[in-house]
Amino acid sequence: MAESTSTGPYATAIRWWLYQNARVGTSPILTGINPAADAWQVGRHIAFHAKAGRAYSTVKTYLAGIGHMHVIRGLPNPTAYPFVRKAMKAYRRAFGKAGKPKKALTSWLLRKIAACAGPRNDRQSVIWAAILVAFNCALRGSEYAFKGGKDKRWDPADGLTRGNVTWVFGNGPGHLPTAMSLTIVTSKTDPWRFGNTFQIQRTGGPLCAVTAVWNINRQTPGAPSTAPLFSINGGPLRFRVVTAEIKRLVSKVHGLDPKDFSTHSLRSGAATSLRAAGVDWDTIKILGRWRSDCSHLYSQIHPSELFNIATLMQDAPDASAGATVSFSNL
Repeated sequence: MAESTSTGPYATAIRWWLYQNARVGTSPILTGINPAADAWQVGRHIAFHAKAGRAYSTVKTYLAGIGHMHVIRGLPNPTAYPFVRKAMKAYRRAFGKAGKPKKALTSWLLRKIAACAGPRNDRQSVIWAAILVAFNCALRGSEYAFKGGKDKRWDPADGLTRGNVTWVFGNGPGHLPTAMSLTIVTSKTDPWRFGNTFQIQRTGGPLCAVTAVWNINRQTPGAPSTAPLFSINGGPLRFRVVTAEIKRLVSKVHGLDPKDFSTHSLRSGAATSLRAAGVDWDTIKILGRWRSDCSHLYSQIHPSELFNIATLMQDAPDASAGATVSFSNL
């Protein structure tokens, strides 16, 4: 068991789990027969990290690793019990960082940016396409941009590639695609890698993600399906590059402070725009996957039912005067 779980993205999490259970003489595999005992055992593990003063985000990742170890064996996720969730809420209050929430980049603001500071070259076109996809699908920055350091190589199995896009063609002018299907392979709310699929329609406006992605793909027609969907100088689009470009674009709009915006502004901006367009909260939460069980969410509403979301979002009225929808901690 130790051999099969000691490598991969959750290696450190599994090592701590094995160490702590070996220290107190309990089994690291929780079968779910006694949920109360399993929840208590996970709670004890949380307390172990709390005593060591580890950050909330670190312990949250460790729990995801423990859950992954059990789910791939067909066992219940012991970190999903209500007791464990309450313990993590308390941990967050004690050890989490209360940073200033970023402002939302709504469709209204993005239209202003497109009008005064739209892409002027191939590099800017790639980043702009990534921004539009992130906005239309309410993506997290790590889901479309490479966040690794110098020693970490981009892996097509984890990143967003050209093969993750499927085009839908109709009989429109110029044989342009009428829609695209985009599959996100990895996400912090999908550690089991079920995948999340989005269907985006072509709106034809300045915020049309389908047109933007189609155009950058035509720049490199011979690229393999394993190539990054958003590529600059042959490599994957990096998280810090997107952040810098967002701040540059925001600085072109009078009255906006670039310090107030980040990649997360696109995610909260999507929610804010949809709310301004009259979309109900349940649909917004499903689009943004603002709950941990992704497979359960998509069993309620199929991605195809979100097909017309792009038009509603891009045509939303100015929401800047109202309250910004922020899910910065989810």
